[in-house]
Amino acid sequence: MNVDTLLAAMPGLSRPLATEYLPLMEAAMREFQITSEARARMWLAQVGHESVSLRYFEEIASGAAYEGRRDLGNTQPGDGRRFKGRGPIQLTGRSNYTIAGRALGLDLVGRPELAAQPRHAFRVSAWWWQTHGLNQISDTGDVVAATRRINGGLNGLADRQARYIRIRALGARVIPGAAAPAATPTPAPAPPPRIEHGGLPTGTLWPENIPPGAYPSVPGGR
Repeated sequence: MNVDTLLAAMPGLSRPLATEYLPLMEAAMREFQITSEARARMWLAQVGHESVSLRYFEEIASGAAYEGRRDLGNTQPGDGRRFKGRGPIQLTGRSNYTIAGRALGLDLVGRPELAAQPRHAFRVSAWWWQTHGLNQISDTGDVVAATRRINGGLNGLADRQARYIRIRALGARVIPGAAAPAATPTPAPAPPPRIEHGGLPTGTLWPENIPPGAYPSVPGGR
């Protein structure tokens, strides 16, 4: 897959966001075996509908409607808003946040907003996809069954089907590419010998083990 393929699959998505999201989404797809043409096609169609072409990673509504929903594990005051839908396939409810966080090594209960951050959101949704049998449904090409599994009904079915048909025309280009090889770190140059007292080199006094400063870039918001 490349940026142009993702843009074709997600009408309305900007090129800068497609460029940012592509490696994150592909990594999540590989991690949770969404790696065949059939699976990638269904994933893109369903995720595209649920997130409006990857433009919304958090439910627009406040989440107050989920307050007191024991079927979602919302047993504490404020759980409805705290555990509102997040991610390209919206994870909802304290129970789901708890299970997903435990599986992915994320504190989604203490920091539920993590589920809406792209670097975590794709993993959360891909994990949910795999654990709810969407890979197997995707293998059959059954858009209706996939929609029922995700939505609990058939809301938005026409859009999901239209997206699926459009993405099918992209063929194998929707399959995630291989993971990029890890970069080989460039060794830091050896420091010059320290000069002390009459110009004599005293290399043993040089602080040789101070690592070069690292300033990782901070991902931007949506």
